[in-house]
Amino acid sequence: MRYIIFDRDGTLIKHKKYLHKPEDIELIPGSRDIILSFLKKGYLLFLHTNQSGVSRGYFKIEDVKKCNEQMIELLNINSKIFEDVCIATDYPPGLDSYRKPSTKYGLELIKKYKIESSQLIYIGDNTSDLETAYKLNCIGYGICLDKKNSFLDKDIVTKRFNFTIHDSLSEIKNEIIKNDN
Repeated sequence: MRYIIFDRDGTLIKHKKYLHKPEDIELIPGSRDIILSFLKKGYLLFLHTNQSGVSRGYFKIEDVKKCNEQMIELLNINSKIFEDVCIATDYPPGLDSYRKPSTKYGLELIKKYKIESSQLIYIGDNTSDLETAYKLNCIGYGICLDKKNSFLDKDIVTKRFNFTIHDSLSEIKNEIIKNDN
């Protein structure tokens, strides 16, 4: 059994600074395919997104939830996608924060679903996503669609964390499924 935690912005949908309008949501190529493939294999999927715009007063938590709903609608999958969603709104992060690279959300999932670290995967476009995976001693996959504006520190991700960085969700999907066979 696999448990996969997706980042949202830059991973499943195009990154737009302080995104808060549902009509601005654009899926990243391969988003629907990777989710559909993982659901068909019986994986449990989760969403973990940092949304500091809420605590900065740029938009409200309701805006984030509406954007999540729009993303799910655009994915057009006629079943439940995410078992659970974590929206980390705090900035700067407090002592008891869900904001990545905090492991708080991952540890709660590990406990609730009795997950072994080798079964848990984080997929994200930011070094903080993969630092979370590293701190949880689980598997991490980086996605970098825009080399010029990358949020991934290649040296930290590949050398320190020993994770791979991919150009597409399709590459990540194929590698995860291949490793399960």
